Amino acid sequence: MLFQGEEFGASSPFQYFSQHEDPELGEKVSQGRKTEFEAFGWQPDDIPDPQNPATFQTSKLKWNEIHEEPHAGVLEWYKNLIALRRSHSALTDGRLDRVQVKFDERAKWFVVRRGDIEVACNLAPDRQAVPISWKPATIVCSEAYSLVRPGTIELSADCVAILSREAITSVQKHFSQHASG
Repeated sequence: MLFQGEEFGASSPFQYFSQHEDPELGEKVSQGRKTEFEAFGWQPDDIPDPQNPATFQTSKLKWNEIHEEPHAGVLEWYKNLIALRRSHSALTDGRLDRVQVKFDERAKWFVVRRGDIEVACNLAPDRQAVPISWKPATIVCSEAYSLVRPGTIELSADCVAILSREAITSVQKHFSQHASG
């Protein structure tokens, strides 16, 4: 699920805001937020007042960002993922008995496989080799560089790769066909 500009990595924060016309209710909401976040160790002055119009203004999306990097790249990544999901039934099949998962908690990687699709994730702070089941014909990766060797894919830190056994001859054409609608 993507929310409030996450689809393009929006720089504006999403802060809770309200516009209660009853001053007493507005004050209770503001105080409630301060109390809630004080429990997390936040300083009361650092907590945006939901009744302050500036909190609303700060939260407005900056739509011009979708044409600038890194925002344009994030938006393209999500469009590609949506197109890939629409075009491969293995990614929409809800049956969990068809899913195989491998992971190494210490090394911080996991691999999920269903049908001819495998998703490899490196959650470690460093680049590392993650085991895969086959040599992929197509790789869609969150980073520009990944190295495939027999039985492994080398992924950057905090990186994910979607691997397909079948070749997608033109990935861009494939995505443009499935991205709309």
